[in-house]
Order: sequence, then structure tokens, then C-alpha cells
Amino acid sequence: MNILSTLLMIIALSAPIHAINNIDKMVKKECKDITNDSKPMLTNTYLKGIIEGINYAIPYSDATELAKSGAIKSIMEKACQNVFENRTLHGFNSDYKWQVMKLTSKKHSEMKQQF
Repeated sequence: MNILSTLLMIIALSAPIHAINNIDKMVKKECKDITNDSKPMLTNTYLKGIIEGINYAIPYSDATELAKSGAIKSIMEKACQNVFENRTLHGFNSDYKWQVMKLTSKKHSEMKQQF
């Protein structure tokens, strides 16, 4: 019985790791589509949602002019370009979120991402 519970635990813990890889692949594909202009902007809802969520969380006094203007398409394109140029070990999804933070927050725009 102990072997069976160990096997079930391994299977259960491997699912989140697989999901993280799928999200990274999806974000990378959406960014490639944005930088190549191969798909309409309406299909990139995940990337837009990240931008909207970060814009909502940042105080207005800390927001950059780009964030205050509400130019989601510009932020998305610039963040995708920056991710392709500045990849790290954290994964594509995390790198995209970091680039959005740098583009929308004055405080974070001065910080350096490590690794």
C-alpha cells in the first residue's frame, strides 16, 4: 500500500510542473504572434489580463506615462520584444510579467532582474 501511495503522490506532484511548461509555451507563442503581427490582438487575452491586473495593482502615483495612457497594445508589444531580448532562467511567463512591471511601474523600471 505504501508503494501505491508513493506512486500516486509522484503523479499528483508532476501535474503542476507540466502545467507551468504549458503556460510558458502558450505565452511564448502569443508573444511570437504579437511580434510577427500574425494574429489579431483579440486572441491575446492572457497577456492583456496580466497587463490589466498589474495596472490595477500599481498606485497611480507610481505608474509610468505608458501605463497612465492605457496603451495596452504598446505595453504588450514592448514587453514581448524585451522578453525575447532578455531571457532568464525563470521561464517565459515570469519574464513577461517582469517586463510588464518594468514598463508600468516607475519603481520597478529602475530594478534589475537577476539570473
